[in-house]
Amino acid sequence: MSEYQYYEFRAVDRPLSRTEQNELRAISTRARIGAARFVNHYEWGDFKGNPDRLMERYFDLFLYFANWGSHRLSIRLPKGGLKPAGLKRFTAANDDVVVRTAGDHLIVDVSCCELERDFNDGGDGWLDKLAPLRGDLIDGDLRLFYLLWLMPVEHGHVPDDAIEPLAGINPLTPALKAFAQFFCVDGDLVEAAAEERQSPRTAGELRAAARLAAERRSIAEEKRRQAAQRKQEREEAKARERRLDELARRGAAAWADVEALIALRNAAAYETVTTVLADLRELALRQGTDDEFHHRLAELRTRHRTKPRLIERLNAVGLD
Repeated sequence: MSEYQYYEFRAVDRPLSRTEQNELRAISTRARIGAARFVNHYEWGDFKGNPDRLMERYFDLFLYFANWGSHRLSIRLPKGGLKPAGLKRFTAANDDVVVRTAGDHLIVDVSCCELERDFNDGGDGWLDKLAPLRGDLIDGDLRLFYLLWLMPVEHGHVPDDAIEPLAGINPLTPALKAFAQFFCVDGDLVEAAAEERQSPRTAGELRAAARLAAERRSIAEEKRRQAAQRKQEREEAKARERRLDELARRGAAAWADVEALIALRNAAAYETVTTVLADLRELALRQGTDDEFHHRLAELRTRHRTKPRLIERLNAVGLD
């Protein structure tokens, strides 16, 4: 599909009344609406409601996903001990975060556009992974805000000498990992922030640690790739030896097989023909009968010169 949008709202602290559910039904006739959830998705058209107003009146969590790279998460909290002014040290450099008050609540809204990661699973299921963050914030765990600080660190919007606002992010919970994944925060940077350290680190030190981790991973991946390539080459060599042994046993019958394949006059058969002939050439070189091979190949090309696709394939692999 060319466009896809997913909206999910969730009520946590209290269920929605029947009256409230009817009010929401007036916004959308096709949404899934219950006492705790409002879910809808669109392949065309758009949502008619205002997410900000719905969060203020009905819901505690909101997730939005669009397949062109727009992701959003809103969390409504009791005001409690969290004050917008005290959170500015985390969010001052992050233009994607808005912290606002709404009556007796504090709403944390994170919205990113043009994220460059391919999410094939859509938005369904993400809010289940992210929902525990709300309880963590209510309990005074501010590591989510550390991630909000880390987002502009990744893009160089925080100076090198800026000190991290918390002593890291360890332990990295599944909900924090899910947040980093949903908003495409660099995984190496997140892992660097999760490392246990004796003293606070600067933004520059975290970026340097992430670059080092990326380099090490790249080296390890290249070693794995080379090892896999060598293994594949060994397996291909063994397979070719088995084929050559079989051709040696078959002798002239192998050339008859080639003629039978050519008679099929299709691309798959021609592909097999080139493989068999290449093996016969290798076998002839080993046996010292390459002159005989080239003589038989020349005769074969003459007999089938009116089959241009076959001749093209033979030429392409050097069987000329």
